[in-house]
Amino acid sequence: RAEWTQRGVVLNAQQGLLNEARAHYETVAEQHLAAGKSEEARAVYAKIAELEPDNLKTRPEQLKYKVRGWGNDFMRDKWLQSSCAFLNKLGAEFPAEFDEETKKWRITMPYPMKYDAENYTWSQEQCTHDEYWQHSRKGGPMRPGAYERLRREEWGDKLW
Repeated sequence: RAEWTQRGVVLNAQQGLLNEARAHYETVAEQHLAAGKSEEARAVYAKIAELEPDNLKTRPEQLKYKVRGWGNDFMRDKWLQSSCAFLNKLGAEFPAEFDEETKKWRITMPYPMKYDAENYTWSQEQCTHDEYWQHSRKGGPMRPGAYERLRREEWGDKLW
């Protein structure tokens, strides 16, 4: 039965009938789960993520089985491209340039960058990701107070 459903998925996907393809994939995943085949179900949810990467309806299953449609690098690049295009349209200055060869925006400053905690400035020197996260996890001078305000719920509705 799963084989026939799988054929239906392929046909629907080829014809652009994504809702039907997703429904078939979900049926196949449920069949795998009922048979105790969680790895097979995870693979099916990965295919759903590939089929419709930004479909919010499939996110709970993707999270449950640790499947994501896009990786961090892809999402970071997607954000960079859209942000730079927007800033360029506004005529704003920002530390990126458009590469005609690749047809993509690229950052023109060191990334990640070292932070001078004593002077509260960025040093314009590149550092490793480990060094960046080591500093970021410490937080700034407002961090403890902000957490305390959250705990006491002083912000209330203003926070959300």
